[in-house]
This record gives sequence, structure tokens and C-alpha cells, in this order.
Amino acid sequence: MAGGLAGLAGLALTQVGSITRASAAVDPGLAGFPDGIELTRGVFRNWDGTIVTDQLWTATVRGPDEVQSVTQWAADAGYRLRPRGYGHSWSPLVTDTATNDAARVVIVDTTALTAMSMVGAERVRVQAGAKMSDLLAFLSEHGRSVIGAPAPGDITVGGALAVNGHGTNLPRRGDVPPSGATYGSLSNTIVELTAVVWDDAAGSYVLRTYQRTDSDIAALLVSLGRTLVTEVVLQTVPNYTIRCRNYTHLHRTTLFAAPGSAGDQSLASLVDTHGRVGLIWFAMTGFPWVQLWDVEPRRPLLSRPVYSPYNYPFADRLPDAVAQLIGQVTAGAGALTPVATNAQLTAVVAGLTATGARDMWGEARHFIHFVRPTTLRVSAGSHVVLARRADLQDVVHQFTEHYLGLIEQFRQRGLYPANNTCEIRITGLDHPEDSGIDGAQTASLSAIAPVAGRPELDTAIWLDVLTLPGTPGADELFAGLEQWFSDLPPELGVARPEWAKRFATTVGGGSWTDTEDLRQRIPSALPAFTEAVATLERLDPRGVFRAQLHDRLMPE
Repeated sequence: MAGGLAGLAGLALTQVGSITRASAAVDPGLAGFPDGIELTRGVFRNWDGTIVTDQLWTATVRGPDEVQSVTQWAADAGYRLRPRGYGHSWSPLVTDTATNDAARVVIVDTTALTAMSMVGAERVRVQAGAKMSDLLAFLSEHGRSVIGAPAPGDITVGGALAVNGHGTNLPRRGDVPPSGATYGSLSNTIVELTAVVWDDAAGSYVLRTYQRTDSDIAALLVSLGRTLVTEVVLQTVPNYTIRCRNYTHLHRTTLFAAPGSAGDQSLASLVDTHGRVGLIWFAMTGFPWVQLWDVEPRRPLLSRPVYSPYNYPFADRLPDAVAQLIGQVTAGAGALTPVATNAQLTAVVAGLTATGARDMWGEARHFIHFVRPTTLRVSAGSHVVLARRADLQDVVHQFTEHYLGLIEQFRQRGLYPANNTCEIRITGLDHPEDSGIDGAQTASLSAIAPVAGRPELDTAIWLDVLTLPGTPGADELFAGLEQWFSDLPPELGVARPEWAKRFATTVGGGSWTDTEDLRQRIPSALPAFTEAVATLERLDPRGVFRAQLHDRLMPE
């Protein structure tokens, strides 16, 4: 079952040995590196193990001034810096597997930047390296929270903001959102941001603070790692409680029915009734795991109270028989995939009942965070469709029919690249006016930025497919899924990639290699893309914060 949850975990730096600046000869290119900043070598390995580097120099910064010092050194020495937190990305926004130990690259570990404090009663100032779980716990102590955030708690605030991190959040029909609330991504809660940027007058990189009304902040709200954010001030909402129910009895033909035949248990109907609905569907199974989160100020009689996050302990402990099946699939026994995915679903059904997780109630943060970093390592490809709420069921129906069609085509060829889950999340958009700030800027690179001239597109439908790394046909599967997004009729909506996942896939080259996607389709789907890239170039003219993916997506 863990594979269904694993799609939300992140990146890691694996320390190999104890090579430090003090115990080894420093590369000549590192001459002049700021004193007092810890410098070690380690192998960067991403979540699913598809990106593995040579040992790279890694600097651990402990304050904004150290970030500025390292940035200026890199600009003078001709190095690139790649900021790293705990991570939340499969895409090579930190670095890619071709990065060897001769590359003029230094990884910047931001996880020591953890300070946070309240700004008045409704806003929080937090450094970029703080864990999301620590932030939400801190807010809870002050009677505050957020509407939505990514499911893993051990990711940094800066990392979540860089990749447009989001949760599962949409108001129920008739709900009145709290003042200052956004149902979009975490980036849309930003009211102030501090980053390291180039200053023409000073002739150097400096720390600069931007307000939400400053024009340049539009490109920084979702920066894709093209800058290093040190601190943000976020708008929060009053703390609240949630009733979480978990269903496994609704068949996919009911949940994903065509709009004309959809009943009151269709996905769209559940969203109307509950607002926050998440879905985890194991490939080649009939009954998805449906998560319903209702805002409820009082505990319902039958709901079990919970007092901490991560309330699916069975997610981290696969039964031996299930683990063995997955191992066989990974080893090449693809024909066992239907048995393995059904076994995972069976483990979910049993685990929800055995742990009393069918119906729970508690603080919102205990349900926002439900993914640990110990789940099955899987690859993930995801796009979001911006559509009318009235078309939600149609979008989901058409996508799932396409997904099932691909599975059948592969099965007839003896291939099973869809061997984990399809996950569906639904949110609102990043409307800048939600901040309550007159003149607030829109996040230019947000995948859920409103579509100019199309106010009717008010709902974001995140469609994510996961598979075991190295599975034969996986690239062809992701390419086939992306074709559906490319061919999406304009009247149905607009599709954009989820930055943290796989996109721009070609059968021969893998993900992030489709030049037409990277240079044409993706920029055209984000009207402010060109302007945002120009701003990022102006704020980083030396290219200090460029990764190889930026070179392909945002050529100089």
C-alpha cells in the first residue's frame, strides 16, 4: 500500500564517508570559499533513485548572511549553487544524474534555516529550511493553521514553495472561506519574501525583501529553484478541526462515471458534499481508496480522536507477502502486477479497519500530514487540469478512460508499466486577491495561476500516476499520458505540468527531454512565463542558481 503514499515524499543527500574541507584537499576552484561555513562531499540521490550524482561539495548554511556570502563567492568563482532542503521533487530541479564530481556545482543545504515567529496575530515569519510539520505545529500553538499544504511533513517550507506545493482543498458547496484563506497552493499564502538577488547598484548579490505588491515577487513566489529564498511571511487562518473518513467500497465505475450517468457517489458529487477529497487508485483494481476531509468544529460521536499526524501506520509496514510480490515485479515479473496491486489494496482495506482509521477527528494538521519518508520508492508523473468545477467529473472520466486504455494496450503486449497508483487531488487556484492585499501579484510560474480571460476555469484537478522505478515501458506510459494533456480540448480546460514530478517525456530519452514541450507547450500554457524568466535572469544574471533543467526550460 505504501506505494500509493510514496508519491509525495522527496529528495535526499546521501553522505558518503566523511570527506570535509578540513580532511581533504579542497578543489582549486573552491579557493576563497567563505570561512566558517561547513563544507562536505556527498552523493545526491533523489527519491526514486533515478538521479544519482558523483560526490558533490555541499555547504550547510546557518543564516541568511551565509547564503549571501556563498552566492557572491559562486558568482565570482564561476560556480553554480543548487539549494537543497529535504526535497519534494522527482524532477531534476536540484541537479541531474549527469552531474559529476568535476562539475562546478555546490549543493546548498538550507535545513539549518529554521527560525520562525508570529507577525501580529495572523501571519508567521519562517525561514526556508524549516520543516512543514514544525511550522504547522508552531502555528497550532498560536491558534493558527493553513488551508492546504503537501502531505509529507518532513519537507522544507522553501522546497514546497519552490515547486508550487499544494494539498487537497476545495470548499464544500455553500462554504464561506475564512478571511485571508486560499484554496490554491502554499505559494499563494506569501505576503513577504526575502531572497538572494543581484543588485546593479551594489554590483553584487544581496539579500532583498519583497512585498506581495512588488512586481518582481511574481516570479519568485514559485521560483523552481532559480533563486534561493531565505525567509517568507505567510498568511494563516484560525486553527480548525477535521473529520477524516476513508472509503474503500466505491467502485471506480461509480467514482469515474461519465457526467450524464454520474450519481451522488461520483467524485464530483463527493467534492460538492465534502470539499476536500483525495483518491488513491491502485492500478488494475476496482475500488479506489477515497479520503474525505470535512471541516467539523465538534467531534462526531463515531469519530476516533487523534492527537498527532501520520495516522496510517500500515503505510510503512507492508505485509511480507505483499513486499515479496512487489519485489518480484521489480525484478521483472511484470505479469504479477495485477496480483501485487490487488494485494496492496487488500492491505489498505485491512489496515484502515485494524487501526481504527476509517473515521477520525482532530486538528487539521494531523490530516494534512499523512506521508512519511519511509514508504515504497516510486516514480511519479503529474499534470494539473484547470477546468470549470461543473466539468470536474468529465475531466476525471476522460482521463481515467485514457489511463485504462493505455493499461490494456500495454497488457496486450505483455507489459505492465502502470504498477502502482493513480492519485487524484483537487484544489482551488492561486487567486492573488485571496491574500486580502490590494494589488497582490499573481505567482507567474504557478501551475494553478488563473488563466487570463477565462475566469470560468476555477478548479484545479491534479492527476498523478506512479510506477516502480526502472519498470519496462514506463517512459512510454508517461509519454502516452502526457499526450492526453497535450490534446486536451480548450473548451474542457488548460493542462500544465506539476513541477515536482515527471513531465516532457520522450520514449527514447525519458522525462524532461521533450524539446517541444519544454520550449513551446509549457511556456504557452503559462502566459506570464516569458516575463517571469526575464525577471529571474535579471535577478540572477550570472546564472548562479541555474540547474541543467533550467538550461533546457529557460535557455539564456
